[in-house]
Amino acid sequence: MLKVLLNISFLVCGLLFQTAVSFAQDAEVGLAKLSAQDEKRYRDILATPIDESQLNLKKIAAHKEKEHAFNMLGENSGREENLLVWSKIDPDGKWSLRQFWSMMGKFDDAFRIGNEIINESRFPPSAVRIRVYMAHDYLLTNQIDKAKELLDKAESIIKYEFGGVRRGRADTGLWILRGEAEFYVYKSIYFLRIGKSEEAMNMGRIALEKSKEMLKTVSALDSDLYRTYARRTAAQTAGNIVTQQISTGQFVNAEWSLRDALKLAKENGFNDSHMFLFHLLTSDIMNGTSQY
Repeated sequence: MLKVLLNISFLVCGLLFQTAVSFAQDAEVGLAKLSAQDEKRYRDILATPIDESQLNLKKIAAHKEKEHAFNMLGENSGREENLLVWSKIDPDGKWSLRQFWSMMGKFDDAFRIGNEIINESRFPPSAVRIRVYMAHDYLLTNQIDKAKELLDKAESIIKYEFGGVRRGRADTGLWILRGEAEFYVYKSIYFLRIGKSEEAMNMGRIALEKSKEMLKTVSALDSDLYRTYARRTAAQTAGNIVTQQISTGQFVNAEWSLRDALKLAKENGFNDSHMFLFHLLTSDIMNGTSQY
């Protein structure tokens, strides 16, 4: 069970897709390499110092640009330093720092800053999302009751507050859909953790449908980084279906779901720098179908 949760955790953090032997030669679903031109551009962004004399708005944009470059290159060296500085001048920097700390297993730090974000979040979709992220960290640290408490609160916010969210901004609908997709995927993970596999799969399917709806509106976001984050949510929900099927021995179904997840990733701009988890998932499928 811990292996399953850790697999899903990698999805959450964006370390999504490692070329799998059985799919590597499938041109329809394989992920392209980052072009030399793009790789150079991203490395130049990381190598360029941020001018601290700039206005905060320009510094925030520069930190976002660096975080996007780290994501596209699949690298972490120097990433925490950028996030720490960004988090001091922008709430969104706190979110990304919390995510990084969770990914690196620094759960005490992730819980601390996560609680700060909970206290600061007034926008209902954000209030839901931070609670389900924290719930997942509690699952990873075997604090099941705390995870349930946060998931129950998130569900209550969706039920009683989402309907009243003002839609004055073009991207409001996307944030609502993303909040719903992430709630359902983490509720799915929670159900799997407590042994309710049927409920887990049902929640996973709802999450996938919500994320597909969300992808139709991703162009409303004004940041490459935030578009990447939204697409990662969709990839995460697709990968969760694979993990759920593997955990219940549905290895043939998992193989087809894995192909669907790779296709979704390819269609949404992921490259082979993001490919990590699929090798693990494919190994589980091949082992389950006695292909080793």
